Amino acid sequence: SAVTDPDVETSFNYLHLYSIAWTGSQFITVGTYGRVYTSPDGATDNWTRSSDADFSTNTLRGVVWSGSQFVLVGYGGRIFTSPDAAAESWTQRTSGTTNSLYNIVWTGSQFVIVGGTATASNILTSPDGASWTARTVGSNKALFSIAWSGTKFVTVGNSGITDTSSDGTTWAYSGVGTNIYGTVWSGTKFVAVGSGTTTAPASILTSTNGTEWIGRSSGTANNITLRSVVWSGTQFAAVGQSGTVLTSPDGTTWTARTSGTINYLYGVAWSGTQFVAVGANGAIITSANGITWVTQASGTANTLFGVVWSGAQFVAVGVSGTVLTSADGITWATQTSGTTSPLNNIARTGAQLVAVGNLGTLLTSPDGVTWIVRPGVGTGTLNSVVWSPELSRLGVVGATGTVYTSP
Repeated sequence: SAVTDPDVETSFNYLHLYSIAWTGSQFITVGTYGRVYTSPDGATDNWTRSSDADFSTNTLRGVVWSGSQFVLVGYGGRIFTSPDAAAESWTQRTSGTTNSLYNIVWTGSQFVIVGGTATASNILTSPDGASWTARTVGSNKALFSIAWSGTKFVTVGNSGITDTSSDGTTWAYSGVGTNIYGTVWSGTKFVAVGSGTTTAPASILTSTNGTEWIGRSSGTANNITLRSVVWSGTQFAAVGQSGTVLTSPDGTTWTARTSGTINYLYGVAWSGTQFVAVGANGAIITSANGITWVTQASGTANTLFGVVWSGAQFVAVGVSGTVLTSADGITWATQTSGTTSPLNNIARTGAQLVAVGNLGTLLTSPDGVTWIVRPGVGTGTLNSVVWSPELSRLGVVGATGTVYTSP
């Protein structure tokens, strides 16, 4: 697309243009090499460069028009304002950061900018475009985009993180950031657990409504994954990679416990008097208080993915259709499941136990000993199952977004 400035390139072919805005009378677009172009009609041969020496080679990523001024943002924490986008009319503002700024929005009363790095999120607000205030957010990775609904801001960023705010001042971390594998409801809040990254520890999120989530510090080493979490009535217990066990009275402050195993722990349950966690190589550990854990002999080397308390006994499931039962979590018996498919999770409905697994496998049992293979749930992997006593309904989720309910 040709431009009218003879002193620069005559096309956009070698530029990346990242953002565009409309004022009501002209378009403005920004991109690499600090380039800013305006056009009254957006026609391919009718763009004029708005040049300024201060832009130099700084990439510009976002632009917005407030009704009285333009605001540009870009790499190096750069912010520029102009009343008309005319050449040499731009003023650089102090952002307070050298991190990249990726996007900006105007609400009618304030500007909000988002940005960051691989390990930090930045949100800045300003009523006038001149003075900027950094806001505290729960996320810890770059935020790339922001939108205003009229009542709420929503940002999105690296690793799927999301922050939301109704006023631009107080922000709630509502994204998962990384893979989330386990969640539990305590009666007052949800706690969700998941993976870390090479630069971040295991993920823990809390929410009182299931919509807006706050990231919590797990305190694990980087790149550790938590796979399951349970609520005992007085504390949460989360388990995961390398025998990791964490406990918390409130979902906010977490304490690492010595598990006695280095095996990957995939599932954890509470009976009312005891925790039981299960994992790789048939690992089983138990604890009466969540603090002191004891390893138990399972009688199998098969990996165990899930465990539940039936009201009378623990039932654990795993690879090759493995089913184990125990009244006390210490002495375990092997049961015949009727399948060789891996069983990934198990739930109690109140009247029966339901286990799900690969190849659409779904089993039911009245007692954990006698199992029936049920048809009609497809051929895909089923990862988790939950029972809603309020709805008297089972929910099953699996690969490729599969969701089943019964009845």
